[in-house]
Amino acid sequence: SIKIQNLSLAGATLQCRVQMDNPNAFDLLFKKMDYTLSLGGASLGRASAVPPGPIGKNSKSTIPLSLDLSFAQLGRSAYQLLQGTRADYKLDGGLIFDQPGSGESKVPFNLSGRTALVR
Repeated sequence: SIKIQNLSLAGATLQCRVQMDNPNAFDLLFKKMDYTLSLGGASLGRASAVPPGPIGKNSKSTIPLSLDLSFAQLGRSAYQLLQGTRADYKLDGGLIFDQPGSGESKVPFNLSGRTALVR
């Protein structure tokens, strides 16, 4: 779900969490996640997240994501969208990993579906 915080006529803050699985027999040295979020077909913006640490071998990690919205920039339709209880979402971006001996590597991702909007 996407948690809506500080919803006002000026803007809102959206927060969600993404769970990442590492099925490998080695730790993933995850450095950063760049992403764009769309709700209801409207692009809400671009942001970055920094993980709390490496993702251990054969384990899972939850990454918190946050996005500040300005309705002056996005328009009234974004405000109306956030008044609802559900929306289609699309999360696109790239995960940046440190590869020992090889430097950084960027792995693209695309997630989509329908989610609840929670206040």
